[in-house]
Amino acid sequence: MATSPPSPNPSQNPFPNKAAASQPVRRLVNVEDSVLTGLARRPEVVKEFPVLNEINKLPAPKGRCVPCSKEGKLRLATFNAVKRALAGLPTDKKRAFKALFNAETVRVTWREGNVRREYTF
Repeated sequence: MATSPPSPNPSQNPFPNKAAASQPVRRLVNVEDSVLTGLARRPEVVKEFPVLNEINKLPAPKGRCVPCSKEGKLRLATFNAVKRALAGLPTDKKRAFKALFNAETVRVTWREGNVRREYTF
């Protein structure tokens, strides 16, 4: 009689990635706005990291120059706030966030005024 393989331990990777077993571990992942937008579209990720839901609340950009508009400034402020919140996560949540990318290290970069802040965990 054939036995089924043991079920994976959910505490190791809360977001199983089918390709993660065959992919090498990434050394460093830079979290950019586009990455956060993609994560915010995944309900299971937003459930684990509710701060990403702030990105879903942003209005869609209109046909004008986005960086100069109010929407662009709101968008920049929202992404910076989300990145600061990710940098301040507890250790267990940071491990779960790294597991999303199959990464050893994750780097989050944001701006505070004219100063560029960077946090690597």
